[in-house]
Amino acid sequence: GNTGGLTWAAAPTSSTTFSAVGTYMLGGNVSGVDLAEGATVAGGNLRSANAGGSTDNLQSGTWRTMGVASTSSDFKVTVFVRIS
Repeated sequence: GNTGGLTWAAAPTSSTTFSAVGTYMLGGNVSGVDLAEGATVAGGNLRSANAGGSTDNLQSGTWRTMGVASTSSDFKVTVFVRIS
């Protein structure tokens, strides 16, 4: 309604489908280059990961790093968000 001069809209919904645009993933960097925070990377250079390391599941789309994702074994895994 618009009582008092305000108009309310429904809250946006987001997908919880794995690998959908707007979702986050713990992923491993297999691009061969270090990725700084905020870098974009093609999904084919990422693998989904768990606390033990990367899996073999390559991703599609374009992702942005939310942390450092280097090629060294110490920082290979970080959080990514799918942007397209």
